[in-house]
Amino acid sequence: MSLRLALPLMLLASGCAAALKYNERWKPEAPLPRVVNLDVIDARPEDQGGKDPQQVGIMRGSYGNRAAFMAEDPGLPVEMARRALVDALHGAGVEASLKAPMTLRAKLTRYWMDGYVGSGATVEVDLGLFAADGSPVWTQKVTGDEGGPVPSYGAASAVLNTALEHLATDANARFREDGFQQALGQ
Repeated sequence: MSLRLALPLMLLASGCAAALKYNERWKPEAPLPRVVNLDVIDARPEDQGGKDPQQVGIMRGSYGNRAAFMAEDPGLPVEMARRALVDALHGAGVEASLKAPMTLRAKLTRYWMDGYVGSGATVEVDLGLFAADGSPVWTQKVTGDEGGPVPSYGAASAVLNTALEHLATDANARFREDGFQQALGQ
């Protein structure tokens, strides 16, 4: 078995995979008045999860030796970004629904953590709101960054999860802006 395949399998078997999660902050208490169809796609660069969607970063040993930091499931980075964006929409009074006339396309362009001793994580999404006829009516880039010491896989997961929370905060601010609300209409 090649080392490239063996290392992720050993990490997963030992419970050292990235524990990705998102905690909802804007739970709707009643049906929301506006709706949008949310379409999230993985558009990460090849060297940052685009080639292997399960990879969400690089961990480094005590001598700086690199090891892939892997999510438990290859679809998890997109699912976590989706959860954060749905939550951010809820905070702006918008529900995600497949039956909505307008589509919010979210391209996950970065979901990555790297560093040595102190690490940085970034989650980045390009957003585009499209009318029913496919014409673009609003675009925005949202980002979440976090950094900190990473002495363990748990700490690395926490840094990445906090970056995702910051992304949700940024997205919520953009969804509350007049430009998005007016483009959404309804």
